[in-house]
Amino acid sequence: MASDHIRADMVDASEFSTLSQKYNVSGVPKTIINGSQFIEGTQPIDRLFLEILKVVHPEEFEKLKSEVRAARGGRRVRNPNPEHIYEVAIVGGGPAAMSAGVYAARKELDTLMIAQEIGGQVNYTASIDNYLGLPGIGGKELTEMFREHVERYPIAQALGDEVVSIRRDEEHYVVTLKKGVGYRAHSVIYCSGKEYRRLGIPREEQFIGRGIAFCATCDAPLYKDRRVAVVGGGNSAFTAARDLVNFASEIYLIHRRDEFTADPALIRQVSKAGNVKILTNRVVRDILGQEKFEGIRIRPSGDGPGEDLKVDGMFLEIGLIPNSDPVREMVQLNEKGEVRINHRNETNLPGFFAAGDVTDVFEKQICIAVGDGAKAALAAHEYLLEHQLTQSKVKVGDAWE
Repeated sequence: MASDHIRADMVDASEFSTLSQKYNVSGVPKTIINGSQFIEGTQPIDRLFLEILKVVHPEEFEKLKSEVRAARGGRRVRNPNPEHIYEVAIVGGGPAAMSAGVYAARKELDTLMIAQEIGGQVNYTASIDNYLGLPGIGGKELTEMFREHVERYPIAQALGDEVVSIRRDEEHYVVTLKKGVGYRAHSVIYCSGKEYRRLGIPREEQFIGRGIAFCATCDAPLYKDRRVAVVGGGNSAFTAARDLVNFASEIYLIHRRDEFTADPALIRQVSKAGNVKILTNRVVRDILGQEKFEGIRIRPSGDGPGEDLKVDGMFLEIGLIPNSDPVREMVQLNEKGEVRINHRNETNLPGFFAAGDVTDVFEKQICIAVGDGAKAALAAHEYLLEHQLTQSKVKVGDAWE
């Protein structure tokens, strides 16, 4: 491949057994892109360029791919119209929202989907083994499949902006975005998901993406032969440490208590790694460096002197919080800040439904979110028909339609 912007090295698998084992080479050729993504077998040059573009410039890749799908007739989404009154507004871009979008479209509802990004937490999952029929699928790959399915239908999409408030006026729900745009709808399906919890220390937001990260599975190759810290004591923290073992030279796993909530087998696996040092009863109090992330300052959970750790990066694995602030004053929440729903995904407000990780549903799984998104759309369709708020000719019927 001839390009001044691409460096390519060809390696004989039989001569470099260590690399072959590292990248699990069972057949050739196998193309490794930036140490993380890979392509099996020979590929046409256009496919190879697209795969490289997907890794190094995902925004441009998505734009190009959308244009190609539209040209082929496989993408029918429309631009949003603030002057229009939609029958249902779906807030969110994760599995619950996309499932709701498909079901709403198939019920011929006039649908608007509002999302800051498509995919949600699934984008940060390297491999998914428990989604029925698709064992071992990558998170971004599953998101891509969901998105292509949704965009086969003529729904409106408002992407790239954050919902800051939802209120009810005399006749409609009004969804207001950070940039000031507002959209009206007769009903809402709220699928805003959860986001990574922060430490709440000075300059934390400044260094997110510049030393502070949330996905070791995604970013582990960037820390080859470097020192990193992982903060947390649950399965996500120990999984992150495990993912980093084959890349980082030293890993500090920092937990504020002396006991862990991670699975015992995972704790044993990580504890045996020679490059992992577990620090209990410690909390991160500050970040070292002004313009560049240079390390962290930790202190005992109680009293005691601080200690500086010179690390090149820090992964926060301290849980997720529901994105319920825009509706906090409107719908009922539980003590965790999750939206309360019933078995029909209804909230305490007529015409306001919710699905996915932002709700109080038992367990947070992709398959549960997909199912609840479908239920919410079916319930919204029935609500709109009952109140004569839709032009849909589809009657209430079997959910298997």
